[in-house]
Amino acid sequence: MELATLLYGVETWTTQSAHRSKVNAVRMDYLRGMCGVKRIDRVRNDEVRRRCGVPRSVITELDRAQLRWYGHIERKPGTRYTKQIYQGEVVGTRPIGRPKKSWLEGVQDVLNRHRIKTSINKRAVQAKLMTLKDVQIECQDRARWRNVCSDLR
Repeated sequence: MELATLLYGVETWTTQSAHRSKVNAVRMDYLRGMCGVKRIDRVRNDEVRRRCGVPRSVITELDRAQLRWYGHIERKPGTRYTKQIYQGEVVGTRPIGRPKKSWLEGVQDVLNRHRIKTSINKRAVQAKLMTLKDVQIECQDRARWRNVCSDLR
């Protein structure tokens, strides 16, 4: 299975840990088949990726795609429909129970999971983790945001 097929439309997904686990399992199953390694051989995922020449996990690629899309949307002018929908709020009541995770909460989870630090007003001693407010400023410089996205491990 090609990576593009597996991650089609991932930029707009609101992923939970169960989704991430399943996507990773499918990718690793594909890589193990490609390398001729069976699960019973008990070879670690990192070793399988190294043998296949895949530098990053599929989860990292998923996170990179979501951050790239977030930066792309943030740079759009406010008159574009995509930006208006992204910034819009739903009016009405919600069903009983825990609210569903929003896409922006997913982006914040990616920032926290990879411990991305801000470079805005950064003191050498006190580097803080990036928040969505910092990201809105940071992603306006496309080249710098591209470096932030490509530095994920």
